[in-house]
Amino acid sequence: MAEAASAWKALEAELAAWAEAGRNATFWWRDDDATTGSAALNQLLYLSDEFSVPLALAVVPKLADSALVQAIGQMPRITPIVHGYAHINHAPAHEKQAEFGGHRSITDMCAELAQGLALLRDRFGGRLLPILVPPWNRLDIMLAPHLPALGFCGVSSFRPAAQRQPAPGLVQTNCHIDSIDWHAQRGQRPAQTILEEMTALLRVRRLYPDIPSDILVFGKPLPAGFDPDEPTGILTHHLIQNAPSWDFLSQLLRFISAHCRDGGGARWLDCAEAFKADAASAA
Repeated sequence: MAEAASAWKALEAELAAWAEAGRNATFWWRDDDATTGSAALNQLLYLSDEFSVPLALAVVPKLADSALVQAIGQMPRITPIVHGYAHINHAPAHEKQAEFGGHRSITDMCAELAQGLALLRDRFGGRLLPILVPPWNRLDIMLAPHLPALGFCGVSSFRPAAQRQPAPGLVQTNCHIDSIDWHAQRGQRPAQTILEEMTALLRVRRLYPDIPSDILVFGKPLPAGFDPDEPTGILTHHLIQNAPSWDFLSQLLRFISAHCRDGGGARWLDCAEAFKADAASAA
C-alpha cells in the first residue's frame, strides 16, 4: 500500500511539472475484443460516462452483433474501431499469436481487412473510425502500406510507436499502459509498477529530447522514431478484467480526469484527436 501511495504521488508530481510548463500531457483510452453486450461491457461504458472519458472500442468485425450496436447506441463518447477480422491466430505453435502477422499472403489478409471494415461500417455507419487494431497487437510490416487503399487511416498496437506515419496516409498511435498481467493468470499487475511505467513515459515525453541517450522506457531503448507527442494510451480488456482491475481503472480514470481541469497538466483525447494526421506529420 505504501509503495502504491508513493507511486501515485510521483505521478501527481509529474503532471504538476507539465502544468508548471504550461503544457498538458495527452491521454487516450482503448478497450479491445468487443463483440456483444454484457455486464462487463456495461461496467466499461459506465466508467466512460462517469468520468466523461472518450473511449475507442476495438470491435471484432466477424463477431460483432446487434446487441453491441444497441449497447453503445446512445453513448457519443464511444468510438468503434476495427479489431482485426475474426480474432483468429494464424501463427504456428512455436510463434507468438497473430492474426495479421507474416504468416499468410498479403492478398488474403487485405481481403479479410476490407471485409471486416465493410461489416463494421454496416453496423455502425458514420460512427466507425477506420482505425485498425491488429489482434495481439501484431501486424506484418509489409501489410501497413496497403491499409490506406483499403480505407484505413490509422493503426494502433502497443508500446511507443516506431513511426507515427508507417505509410503515406496512415497514422500510428499506440497504447502504452496495460494493467493486466498476461503471464500470471491474467490478474491485475501491481499498481506501483503500472504507475511507475506511466510516470517514466510522461517524464520522457515532457523532457524529450533533453534526456540521456541510453534511457530505457518499459525496459527498452526508445524507438528511433519516438514521438513525444504520441498521446499516452491506456489499454483495457473488459472481458477479462477482475475486481482489482476494475478498481484500479476507476482510480486511474478519476485521477487523470481530475487533472484535466484548467491548468491541471492533463487532457483526454477522443479517438479522432489521437489519430490526427497533422500532429503525426509534425513529428
